[in-house]
Amino acid sequence: MFKLNKNHIFFKIILFIGLELFLITNSHKVMAINSENVFTKQNMKIHNIFLEKVEDISYYVINNNYFECFSSLTLEYPCYNGTNTQHDLSWVIKQPHYWMIKKQPIKLLCVVFDKGIRDKMDGEYTLEDLKQMANGASNMYVFWLLNLNSKINEPKNIKDINKKIFYQLDIKFKEKEIGKISHQLNLLQNQITKLTNKIKAEKKYFKANLQALQLEILNLKNQKDNLENQLKSKQDELKANQTLNEEEKNKLKQQIKNIQNDLNQQIENNQTKTNKIEENKTHITQLEKQLSSNKQDLEKLQYEIKQKQTDLESKEQQLIEQKNLSAGEIQQLDSEVITLKTEINQEKINFEAQLSLKEEEIEKLKNKLKLLKTELENEKVKYQKIIINLEQKINTYSGIFDSLYKKIFHF
Repeated sequence: MFKLNKNHIFFKIILFIGLELFLITNSHKVMAINSENVFTKQNMKIHNIFLEKVEDISYYVINNNYFECFSSLTLEYPCYNGTNTQHDLSWVIKQPHYWMIKKQPIKLLCVVFDKGIRDKMDGEYTLEDLKQMANGASNMYVFWLLNLNSKINEPKNIKDINKKIFYQLDIKFKEKEIGKISHQLNLLQNQITKLTNKIKAEKKYFKANLQALQLEILNLKNQKDNLENQLKSKQDELKANQTLNEEEKNKLKQQIKNIQNDLNQQIENNQTKTNKIEENKTHITQLEKQLSSNKQDLEKLQYEIKQKQTDLESKEQQLIEQKNLSAGEIQQLDSEVITLKTEINQEKINFEAQLSLKEEEIEKLKNKLKLLKTELENEKVKYQKIIINLEQKINTYSGIFDSLYKKIFHF
Protein backbone atom coordinates (compact mmCIF):
# COMPACT_ATOMS: atom_id res chain seq x y z
CA MET A 1 0.00 0.00 0.00
CA PHE A 2 2.80 2.41 0.94
CA LYS A 3 4.62 1.58 -2.29
CA LEU A 4 1.48 2.26 -4.32
CA ASN A 5 0.98 5.66 -2.67
CA LYS A 6 4.62 6.53 -3.20
CA ASN A 7 4.37 5.70 -6.92
CA HIS A 8 1.16 7.72 -7.13
CA ILE A 9 2.83 10.77 -5.54
CA PHE A 10 5.84 10.39 -7.84
CA PHE A 11 3.51 10.25 -10.87
CA LYS A 12 1.74 13.48 -9.73
CA ILE A 13 5.08 15.25 -9.34
CA ILE A 14 6.20 14.16 -12.82
CA LEU A 15 2.86 15.30 -14.27
CA PHE A 16 3.13 18.72 -12.56
CA ILE A 17 6.67 19.27 -13.84
CA GLY A 18 5.59 18.18 -17.31
CA LEU A 19 2.80 20.77 -17.33
CA GLU A 20 5.29 23.43 -16.27
CA LEU A 21 7.76 22.47 -19.00
CA PHE A 22 4.93 22.65 -21.53
CA LEU A 23 4.72 26.41 -20.83
CA ILE A 24 8.41 26.96 -21.65
CA THR A 25 9.22 28.23 -25.15
CA ASN A 26 12.02 26.83 -27.34
CA SER A 27 14.09 30.04 -27.28
CA HIS A 28 17.45 30.24 -25.49
CA LYS A 29 16.45 33.17 -23.26
CA VAL A 30 16.16 32.91 -19.47
CA MET A 31 12.86 31.11 -18.78
CA ALA A 32 10.58 30.81 -15.76
CA ILE A 33 7.03 29.55 -15.13
CA ASN A 34 4.22 32.07 -15.24
CA SER A 35 3.47 33.82 -11.97
CA GLU A 36 -0.01 32.28 -11.76
CA ASN A 37 1.58 28.84 -11.46
CA VAL A 38 3.57 29.81 -8.41
CA PHE A 39 2.00 27.93 -5.52
CA THR A 40 1.96 28.57 -1.78
CA LYS A 41 2.76 26.42 1.24
CA GLN A 42 2.71 27.58 4.85
CA ASN A 43 2.21 31.21 3.69
CA MET A 44 5.37 30.87 1.55
CA LYS A 45 5.36 31.22 -2.24
CA ILE A 46 7.38 28.56 -4.05
CA HIS A 47 8.86 29.69 -7.39
CA ASN A 48 10.10 27.00 -9.79
CA ILE A 49 12.60 28.66 -12.14
CA PHE A 50 13.93 26.74 -15.16
CA LEU A 51 17.23 27.80 -16.73
CA GLU A 52 18.78 26.94 -20.11
CA LYS A 53 22.27 27.78 -18.80
CA VAL A 54 23.73 27.82 -15.32
CA GLU A 55 24.99 31.38 -15.92
CA ASP A 56 21.38 32.60 -16.23
CA ILE A 57 20.93 32.22 -12.48
CA SER A 58 22.67 35.57 -11.98
CA TYR A 59 19.71 37.37 -13.67
CA TYR A 60 17.28 36.21 -10.96
CA VAL A 61 19.74 36.58 -8.13
CA ILE A 62 20.45 40.23 -9.04
CA ASN A 63 16.84 41.25 -9.73
CA ASN A 64 15.48 39.67 -6.55
CA ASN A 65 18.39 41.08 -4.51
CA TYR A 66 19.17 37.92 -2.53
CA PHE A 67 22.74 37.31 -3.69
CA GLU A 68 24.27 38.14 -0.28
CA CYS A 69 23.91 34.48 0.72
CA PHE A 70 25.85 33.20 -2.34
CA SER A 71 29.38 32.02 -1.65
CA SER A 72 30.27 29.65 -4.49
CA LEU A 73 27.56 27.87 -6.47
CA THR A 74 28.62 24.25 -6.87
CA LEU A 75 27.47 22.31 -9.91
CA GLU A 76 28.27 18.86 -8.47
CA TYR A 77 25.42 18.97 -5.93
CA PRO A 78 22.57 21.41 -5.06
CA CYS A 79 22.59 23.55 -1.90
CA TYR A 80 20.16 25.59 0.19
CA ASN A 81 20.64 28.54 2.57
CA GLY A 82 19.82 28.21 6.27
CA THR A 83 19.70 31.99 6.72
CA ASN A 84 19.85 34.96 4.36
CA THR A 85 23.34 35.95 5.48
CA GLN A 86 26.58 36.23 3.55
CA HIS A 87 28.14 32.99 2.23
CA ASP A 88 25.34 30.75 3.60
CA LEU A 89 24.20 29.04 0.36
CA SER A 90 26.32 26.00 1.11
CA TRP A 91 24.17 23.29 2.76
CA VAL A 92 23.84 20.14 0.62
CA ILE A 93 20.33 18.98 -0.34
CA LYS A 94 19.65 15.26 0.04
CA GLN A 95 19.09 13.25 -3.16
CA PRO A 96 17.35 12.87 -5.59
CA HIS A 97 18.89 15.77 -7.52
CA TYR A 98 17.57 14.90 -10.99
CA TRP A 99 14.17 14.46 -12.59
CA MET A 100 13.45 12.94 -16.01
CA ILE A 101 10.96 14.63 -18.34
CA LYS A 102 10.43 12.77 -21.62
CA LYS A 103 13.80 11.08 -21.21
CA GLN A 104 15.41 14.50 -20.71
CA PRO A 105 17.02 15.08 -17.32
CA ILE A 106 16.56 18.32 -15.41
CA LYS A 107 18.89 19.06 -12.54
CA LEU A 108 18.17 20.79 -9.23
CA LEU A 109 20.73 23.63 -8.94
CA CYS A 110 19.86 25.29 -5.65
CA VAL A 111 17.11 26.46 -3.29
CA VAL A 112 17.12 30.03 -1.96
CA PHE A 113 14.90 31.28 0.90
CA ASP A 114 14.47 35.07 1.05
CA LYS A 115 14.40 35.17 4.88
CA GLY A 116 13.81 33.07 8.00
CA ILE A 117 16.02 30.49 9.75
CA ARG A 118 16.36 26.74 9.02
CA ASP A 119 18.53 23.87 10.22
CA LYS A 120 21.95 23.85 8.55
CA MET A 121 22.82 20.21 7.82
CA ASP A 122 24.50 18.57 4.82
CA GLY A 123 22.62 15.72 3.13
CA GLU A 124 19.79 15.73 5.68
CA TYR A 125 16.83 17.34 3.89
CA THR A 126 15.30 16.63 0.46
CA LEU A 127 13.58 19.24 -1.70
CA GLU A 128 10.19 18.11 -0.37
CA ASP A 129 11.47 18.52 3.21
CA LEU A 130 12.63 22.06 2.46
CA LYS A 131 9.19 22.98 1.10
CA GLN A 132 7.84 22.32 4.61
CA MET A 133 10.54 24.46 6.29
CA ALA A 134 9.35 28.02 5.55
CA ASN A 135 9.98 29.16 9.13
CA GLY A 136 9.57 32.87 8.38
CA ALA A 137 10.38 32.87 4.64
CA SER A 138 7.99 34.62 2.24
CA ASN A 139 9.49 33.16 -0.95
CA MET A 140 11.33 29.96 -1.85
CA TYR A 141 13.16 30.00 -5.20
CA VAL A 142 13.87 26.56 -6.71
CA PHE A 143 16.33 26.67 -9.63
CA TRP A 144 16.33 23.85 -12.23
CA LEU A 145 18.76 23.33 -15.11
CA LEU A 146 17.42 22.15 -18.52
CA ASN A 147 19.39 20.63 -21.42
CA LEU A 148 22.29 19.30 -19.35
CA ASN A 149 25.66 19.39 -21.09
CA SER A 150 27.85 16.35 -20.57
CA LYS A 151 30.90 18.61 -20.17
CA ILE A 152 29.40 20.69 -17.40
CA ASN A 153 30.73 18.51 -14.62
CA GLU A 154 34.33 18.81 -15.69
CA PRO A 155 36.30 20.70 -13.00
CA LYS A 156 37.60 23.32 -15.47
CA ASN A 157 34.11 24.09 -16.81
CA ILE A 158 32.70 24.27 -13.27
CA LYS A 159 35.40 26.75 -12.24
CA ASP A 160 34.91 28.94 -15.35
CA ILE A 161 31.11 29.04 -15.00
CA ASN A 162 31.30 29.80 -11.27
CA LYS A 163 33.79 32.60 -11.93
CA LYS A 164 31.53 34.09 -14.61
CA ILE A 165 28.46 33.96 -12.35
CA PHE A 166 30.12 35.57 -9.38
CA TYR A 167 31.93 38.22 -11.39
CA GLN A 168 28.50 39.26 -12.70
CA LEU A 169 27.02 39.25 -9.19
CA ASP A 170 29.93 41.18 -7.71
CA ILE A 171 29.89 43.80 -10.47
CA LYS A 172 26.12 44.33 -10.19
CA PHE A 173 26.36 44.60 -6.41
CA LYS A 174 29.09 47.25 -6.69
CA GLU A 175 27.11 49.15 -9.34
CA LYS A 176 24.15 49.31 -6.94
CA GLU A 177 26.41 50.45 -4.11
CA ILE A 178 27.89 53.21 -6.31
CA GLY A 179 24.36 54.29 -7.22
CA LYS A 180 23.40 54.48 -3.54
CA ILE A 181 26.51 56.51 -2.72
CA SER A 182 25.80 58.90 -5.61
CA HIS A 183 22.22 59.32 -4.40
CA GLN A 184 23.44 60.05 -0.86
CA LEU A 185 25.92 62.58 -2.24
CA ASN A 186 23.14 64.36 -4.15
CA LEU A 187 20.99 64.50 -1.02
CA LEU A 188 23.91 65.89 0.95
CA GLN A 189 24.59 68.52 -1.70
CA ASN A 190 20.92 69.56 -1.60
CA GLN A 191 21.10 69.90 2.19
CA ILE A 192 24.22 72.06 1.91
CA THR A 193 22.59 74.24 -0.77
CA LYS A 194 19.50 74.76 1.41
CA LEU A 195 21.63 75.62 4.43
CA THR A 196 23.76 78.03 2.37
CA ASN A 197 20.64 79.80 1.06
CA LYS A 198 19.26 79.93 4.58
CA ILE A 199 22.43 81.56 5.90
CA LYS A 200 22.42 84.08 3.02
CA ALA A 201 18.82 85.02 3.81
CA GLU A 202 19.65 85.43 7.52
CA LYS A 203 22.64 87.59 6.61
CA LYS A 204 20.49 89.79 4.36
CA TYR A 205 17.92 90.17 7.12
CA PHE A 206 20.54 91.18 9.68
CA LYS A 207 21.97 93.77 7.29
CA ALA A 208 18.53 95.28 6.69
CA ASN A 209 17.88 95.34 10.43
CA LEU A 210 21.26 97.02 10.97
CA GLN A 211 20.36 99.80 8.53
CA ALA A 212 17.04 100.37 10.31
CA LEU A 213 18.81 100.61 13.66
CA GLN A 214 21.34 103.06 12.24
CA LEU A 215 18.50 105.31 11.03
CA GLU A 216 16.86 105.10 14.42
CA ILE A 217 20.15 106.05 16.10
CA LEU A 218 20.38 109.08 13.81
CA ASN A 219 16.87 110.17 14.82
CA LEU A 220 17.71 109.69 18.49
CA LYS A 221 20.84 111.79 18.04
CA ASN A 222 18.77 114.59 16.54
CA GLN A 223 16.39 114.41 19.48
CA LYS A 224 19.34 114.52 21.86
CA ASP A 225 20.71 117.62 20.11
CA ASN A 226 17.32 119.32 20.40
CA LEU A 227 17.13 118.54 24.12
CA GLU A 228 20.65 119.85 24.66
CA ASN A 229 19.73 123.07 22.86
CA GLN A 230 16.64 123.43 25.02
CA LEU A 231 18.69 122.83 28.15
CA LYS A 232 21.23 125.45 27.14
CA SER A 233 18.42 127.91 26.42
CA LYS A 234 16.90 127.35 29.86
CA GLN A 235 20.28 127.72 31.54
CA ASP A 236 20.88 130.97 29.67
CA GLU A 237 17.50 132.27 30.75
CA LEU A 238 18.27 131.35 34.34
CA LYS A 239 21.50 133.33 34.25
CA ALA A 240 19.79 136.31 32.59
CA ASN A 241 17.05 136.46 35.19
CA GLN A 242 19.01 136.73 38.43
CA THR A 243 16.39 139.19 39.77
CA LEU A 244 13.77 136.43 40.04
CA ASN A 245 12.53 135.67 43.52
CA GLU A 246 13.64 132.54 45.34
CA GLU A 247 10.46 130.58 44.66
CA GLU A 248 10.63 131.24 40.92
CA LYS A 249 14.33 130.33 40.86
CA ASN A 250 13.68 127.00 42.59
CA LYS A 251 10.84 126.26 40.22
CA LEU A 252 13.01 127.05 37.22
CA LYS A 253 15.86 124.92 38.62
CA GLN A 254 13.48 121.99 39.07
CA GLN A 255 12.33 122.35 35.47
CA ILE A 256 15.96 122.37 34.30
CA LYS A 257 16.65 119.28 36.42
CA ASN A 258 13.69 117.48 34.83
CA ILE A 259 14.97 118.30 31.35
CA GLN A 260 18.44 117.09 32.37
CA ASN A 261 16.97 113.79 33.58
CA ASP A 262 15.11 113.36 30.30
CA LEU A 263 18.31 114.10 28.43
CA ASN A 264 20.26 111.53 30.49
CA GLN A 265 17.56 108.96 29.79
CA GLN A 266 17.81 109.71 26.08
CA ILE A 267 21.61 109.32 26.18
CA GLU A 268 21.20 105.97 27.93
CA ASN A 269 18.71 104.84 25.26
CA ASN A 270 21.17 105.86 22.55
CA GLN A 271 23.88 103.76 24.17
CA THR A 272 21.53 100.76 24.34
CA LYS A 273 20.75 101.07 20.62
CA THR A 274 24.46 101.38 19.83
CA ASN A 275 25.19 98.18 21.77
CA LYS A 276 22.45 96.35 19.87
CA ILE A 277 23.90 97.51 16.56
CA GLU A 278 27.29 96.10 17.57
CA GLU A 279 25.62 92.79 18.44
CA ASN A 280 24.00 92.67 14.99
CA LYS A 281 27.35 93.38 13.35
CA THR A 282 28.85 90.50 15.33
CA HIS A 283 26.03 88.16 14.19
CA ILE A 284 26.58 89.13 10.56
CA THR A 285 30.31 88.42 10.88
CA GLN A 286 29.52 84.99 12.37
CA LEU A 287 27.14 84.17 9.52
CA GLU A 288 29.73 85.17 6.92
CA LYS A 289 32.29 82.90 8.58
CA GLN A 290 29.79 80.01 8.69
CA LEU A 291 28.97 80.48 5.02
CA SER A 292 32.65 80.46 4.08
CA SER A 293 33.26 77.38 6.24
CA ASN A 294 30.32 75.52 4.64
CA LYS A 295 31.64 76.22 1.15
CA GLN A 296 35.10 74.93 2.08
CA ASP A 297 33.64 71.81 3.75
CA LEU A 298 31.47 71.09 0.71
CA GLU A 299 34.38 71.46 -1.73
CA LYS A 300 36.55 69.22 0.41
CA LEU A 301 33.81 66.58 0.80
CA GLN A 302 32.99 66.60 -2.91
CA TYR A 303 36.67 66.16 -3.79
CA GLU A 304 37.15 63.28 -1.33
CA ILE A 305 33.96 61.46 -2.37
CA LYS A 306 34.85 61.91 -6.06
CA GLN A 307 38.31 60.42 -5.42
CA LYS A 308 36.81 57.46 -3.55
CA GLN A 309 34.19 56.87 -6.25
CA THR A 310 36.98 56.90 -8.84
CA ASP A 311 38.90 54.33 -6.78
CA LEU A 312 35.73 52.24 -6.38
CA GLU A 313 35.06 52.26 -10.13
CA SER A 314 38.71 51.37 -10.76
CA LYS A 315 38.39 48.31 -8.50
CA GLU A 316 35.21 47.34 -10.30
CA GLN A 317 36.93 47.66 -13.68
CA GLN A 318 39.72 45.42 -12.46
CA LEU A 319 37.14 42.80 -11.52
CA ILE A 320 35.65 43.02 -15.02
CA GLU A 321 38.90 42.95 -17.01
CA GLN A 322 41.13 40.71 -14.86
CA LYS A 323 39.01 37.60 -14.55
CA ASN A 324 42.02 35.34 -13.86
CA LEU A 325 42.81 36.93 -10.50
CA SER A 326 43.66 34.58 -7.69
CA ALA A 327 41.33 34.21 -4.71
CA GLY A 328 43.78 36.23 -2.61
CA GLU A 329 43.83 39.10 -5.13
CA ILE A 330 40.03 39.12 -5.37
CA GLN A 331 39.79 39.17 -1.59
CA GLN A 332 42.25 42.10 -1.46
CA LEU A 333 40.18 44.04 -4.04
CA ASP A 334 37.00 43.35 -2.07
CA SER A 335 38.72 44.52 1.11
CA GLU A 336 39.81 47.77 -0.58
CA VAL A 337 36.27 48.38 -1.88
CA ILE A 338 34.77 47.81 1.58
CA THR A 339 37.34 50.21 3.10
CA LEU A 340 36.44 52.90 0.53
CA LYS A 341 32.72 52.48 1.24
CA THR A 342 33.34 52.73 4.98
CA GLU A 343 35.38 55.92 4.57
CA ILE A 344 32.70 57.52 2.36
CA ASN A 345 29.92 56.65 4.82
CA GLN A 346 31.99 57.93 7.77
CA GLU A 347 32.67 61.23 6.00
CA LYS A 348 28.97 61.56 5.24
CA ILE A 349 28.11 60.97 8.93
CA ASN A 350 30.74 63.51 10.07
CA PHE A 351 29.55 66.17 7.68
CA GLU A 352 25.87 65.59 8.56
CA ALA A 353 26.85 66.12 12.20
CA GLN A 354 28.53 69.41 11.24
CA LEU A 355 25.42 70.46 9.34
CA SER A 356 23.28 69.68 12.37
CA LEU A 357 25.51 71.86 14.58
CA LYS A 358 25.39 74.73 12.09
CA GLU A 359 21.61 74.51 11.87
CA GLU A 360 21.45 74.62 15.66
CA GLU A 361 23.63 77.76 15.65
CA ILE A 362 21.37 79.39 13.06
CA GLU A 363 18.32 78.55 15.19
CA LYS A 364 19.93 80.21 18.20
CA LEU A 365 20.71 83.32 16.14
CA LYS A 366 17.10 83.44 14.96
CA ASN A 367 15.86 83.26 18.55
CA LYS A 368 18.22 86.08 19.52
CA LEU A 369 17.01 88.11 16.57
CA LYS A 370 13.39 87.55 17.57
CA LEU A 371 14.15 88.71 21.10
CA LEU A 372 16.03 91.73 19.73
CA LYS A 373 13.08 92.70 17.54
CA THR A 374 10.74 92.48 20.53
CA GLU A 375 13.05 94.68 22.56
CA LEU A 376 13.29 97.19 19.71
CA GLU A 377 9.51 97.37 19.46
CA ASN A 378 9.29 98.01 23.19
CA GLU A 379 11.98 100.68 22.91
CA LYS A 380 10.08 102.36 20.10
CA VAL A 381 6.94 102.52 22.23
CA LYS A 382 8.90 103.97 25.15
CA TYR A 383 10.61 106.40 22.82
CA GLN A 384 7.30 107.68 21.46
CA LYS A 385 6.00 108.17 24.99
CA ILE A 386 9.16 110.10 25.95
CA ILE A 387 8.84 112.36 22.89
CA ILE A 388 5.19 113.12 23.66
CA ASN A 389 6.02 113.79 27.31
CA LEU A 390 8.93 116.05 26.37
CA GLU A 391 6.80 118.02 23.94
CA GLN A 392 4.17 118.52 26.63
CA LYS A 393 6.80 119.66 29.10
CA ILE A 394 8.41 122.00 26.58
CA ASN A 395 5.03 123.58 25.86
CA THR A 396 4.39 123.95 29.59
CA TYR A 397 7.85 125.39 30.22
CA SER A 398 7.46 127.81 27.32
CA GLY A 399 4.24 129.15 28.88
CA ILE A 400 5.89 129.50 32.27
CA PHE A 401 8.90 131.33 30.84
CA ASP A 402 6.67 133.64 28.84
CA SER A 403 4.75 134.47 32.00
CA LEU A 404 7.96 135.04 34.00
CA TYR A 405 9.46 137.14 31.25
CA LYS A 406 6.39 139.39 31.21
CA LYS A 407 6.47 139.76 34.98
CA ILE A 408 10.14 140.65 35.03
CA PHE A 409 10.01 143.16 32.23
CA HIS A 410 6.47 144.38 33.09
CA PHE A 411 4.87 143.70 29.77
